[in-house]
Amino acid sequence: MKRNNFLDVLKGICILLVILTHFDWVEAERLKYFFFFFLNPAVPIFMITSGYVYTESFKRKDVSTFKQAYALKGIVDKAIRYTVPLLLIFALEVPLKMLVFQKTLSVGEILNQFWQGGWGPGSYYYTYMMQFIFVFPLIYFAIRKWDFKGLVYCGLANVLYEVFKAVTMMSGDTFRLIVLRYIFAMALGCYFSMGKYKIKKWMAVASFVFGAIFIYAVCYAGYKPLIFFRWARTSMLAVFYIAPITYWLIKNCKWECKPLALIGKASYNVFFVQMVYFHMANRIFDGVEGNFGGMLTAYTICIVLGLLFYKIETPITKKVLSWNAKLFEKK
Repeated sequence: MKRNNFLDVLKGICILLVILTHFDWVEAERLKYFFFFFLNPAVPIFMITSGYVYTESFKRKDVSTFKQAYALKGIVDKAIRYTVPLLLIFALEVPLKMLVFQKTLSVGEILNQFWQGGWGPGSYYYTYMMQFIFVFPLIYFAIRKWDFKGLVYCGLANVLYEVFKAVTMMSGDTFRLIVLRYIFAMALGCYFSMGKYKIKKWMAVASFVFGAIFIYAVCYAGYKPLIFFRWARTSMLAVFYIAPITYWLIKNCKWECKPLALIGKASYNVFFVQMVYFHMANRIFDGVEGNFGGMLTAYTICIVLGLLFYKIETPITKKVLSWNAKLFEKK
């Protein structure tokens, strides 16, 4: 099965958008430049592509049972790939946090923050991906068995989680750490890879229009959703806007750009670097001005250090994976 190299380019574009959206923009600028339509969808696109990539991997390995999907070695391998980069960046972030913020952290605080992915914008992403390892097989087998109905069931699960959050008045801090709010986006990626029911053009157009209207209503018309009120701009209803665009890009775009592809391959590392940078920047640089110079600085630091981090981290992770392989060979 030939690998879709455009996915790396797409991830490269998305991580550039993530950096841009975390820059010091005022709300008026975000509204003026329509950021909610082309910056906010970056993380939902990451979740869609993650579902797509995992499905392609399951198909290559011919995963057909839960026993295969939840094989211990595979789970540990995935956990290693997500955890080693965080361990490395966290080892730098903790002393930097204490130095810059003049704050002493207890062991409990450090361990708790590690599970939450560190500090800074997007720190929940590590926690999401660790949960993703266990949630994805349920999505995969639902769509494998029921096809389009499986996608609908995943959407209903997403709605039920949002209802549960609303009824229980779940705190924002808790809600942001639970990956179920993106279960529909993950399922879309899975369906784009293996769905048999061909999505009609009118369905794609209707999805785009519905999502665009929802985003406009929330961001420009003052609409306050009764259920999807936390992070509404990237909620399931907003995902309807970006879903058909992502589908078309994955299925039809063959654009190759080596610099963007490289950034895409290193996107997880770049994500961690931008997280630390934006958390510390205002303290270290005595304010990050919302101008072109500040934006160029942010991009330069995050991309250059992110790529360097990728080069350093990759061989370390491969080494840990080889140790894990040897450990399972002895069993």
